[in-house]
Amino acid sequence: MVPYGFEILFEAKWIYHAPVTDVDFVQAEWSAVTNEKDLTQWVLANGLQKVIRPDLLKHQDVKIFVHEINGERSGFIANLSANAVGISNVFSNCKKSVWSDIAKIVSAYFPGIPMVGYESGDSLTSALLSGWTTLGPLRIWIKSNN
Repeated sequence: MVPYGFEILFEAKWIYHAPVTDVDFVQAEWSAVTNEKDLTQWVLANGLQKVIRPDLLKHQDVKIFVHEINGERSGFIANLSANAVGISNVFSNCKKSVWSDIAKIVSAYFPGIPMVGYESGDSLTSALLSGWTTLGPLRIWIKSNN
């Protein structure tokens, strides 16, 4: 029996990173996605073809970032809110951890604003090894079909 007709969709940990001041070296390696052609490549690399739509490019408070080397892509989305920048959809198709770069890139685009997100598994481990800290657990529920 599921409580109140809901079941757990997934569990993760909230993560946090303070703004970074040393941002120079990563800016040349990463770029912001600004057109539909590049966005199409980004969503194909991330597997989000039916989730991320071109209209997202119109929002000035949302930046989609990509790093490409030898045909392999990494990326993430940064979403500016009143008090923090939300980090989501982090992926890497290469062996490189991108979490230390994320803090510097976001701080370059949104200076002085802390970053938050949520992760689990290997991605959480990579984030923590790159200087991110956990804020606590996250549990997402979904209405059960049972």
